[in-house]
Amino acid sequence: MAPLDEPTATSAAPGRWQVVTPPRSPLRSRGDGTGFQIGVLWPTDDCAGAKAGDPAQQSRLAAQLERIGVDYVAVPEQTTGTGPVTAVGAWPANLRAVQVILATRTLGVVSAQRTSYVHPVHLARTGSHLDWLSGGRWGAWVDPVRTDAEDRLLGWTPEPGTPLERAAASLEAVSAIWHTPRGVPVEVDSAHFRIHGRVKYPQVIQPRPFVMISEPGIEALHLAALCADHYVAPAGSVAELVTIAGHAHEAAAQAARPTPLRVMARALIGLGESPAPPGEGSLPLSGDTAQVGGALAQIAELADVGGVLVELPDWSAEAVDLFGFVLDRLRAAGLWTSSGDRGYTW
Repeated sequence: MAPLDEPTATSAAPGRWQVVTPPRSPLRSRGDGTGFQIGVLWPTDDCAGAKAGDPAQQSRLAAQLERIGVDYVAVPEQTTGTGPVTAVGAWPANLRAVQVILATRTLGVVSAQRTSYVHPVHLARTGSHLDWLSGGRWGAWVDPVRTDAEDRLLGWTPEPGTPLERAAASLEAVSAIWHTPRGVPVEVDSAHFRIHGRVKYPQVIQPRPFVMISEPGIEALHLAALCADHYVAPAGSVAELVTIAGHAHEAAAQAARPTPLRVMARALIGLGESPAPPGEGSLPLSGDTAQVGGALAQIAELADVGGVLVELPDWSAEAVDLFGFVLDRLRAAGLWTSSGDRGYTW
């Protein structure tokens, strides 16, 4: 068996090893931070038309989203945190992300990372493998949620500080691991983590993997301003969205970021006979493709909003195709360009 700090390898013949070259996405990972972007919340087990336990169906859905031009999917954790509590045995976010990665070539894949329960070394190693597997189109959705029920289940003793303080320390440690050259010891000594060791293969392909934060509150907003690429604003109205976006950009300016922070709306979309139910922290958009397209166009024209994370209550092939017609309207109006057309993922 190959040593852990050696490149990933496969056996070409008995007693011989051949180093595997990392796959490369046909797209660049980074653009200039401009332009409207469309993300889609990947379905959980309780979504109509979705079967998380059916890999073939999940692969078809991923390929369909890539075909209609969606920029990326955000895969929530199905147990708690970014996703609803579901039955025991639900697939973890990172395993479902692998299904999407293997079924696509250009679609960005962002999976939830539990910073309250998973050590940053494991987060960094998981992210490195997913970024390598995807050819540089993976991202981390920071999920800092901690619950008393999970603490008891895992035998976890809560540490000092808030979950978001631990998330900030975890992201700092993960970044140190990702950006330390191979062969150079990683040294992290913070209030939350002590890490000492050497970087192992595979390393991330992107210069800096994508990070998304969607937690409500001023603490999460300031964390996003420091280290996230996208902040998903928990707004139930356009007026609330504009207010949150203004605060986010003020925080980003104070943080003196090298790149702009993209503020994303979150929209629950119901097309045709599937109206969008009212949801906390989401904009409910219902109607035919023209009506929903018009509502998304209004969001796209807001100066401080750079995209929308879409939640679809119906995941039948017909409903996803209807959403594709909505995207065609945005493309025709010159308000959005798919990642495949513009040549980069984020």
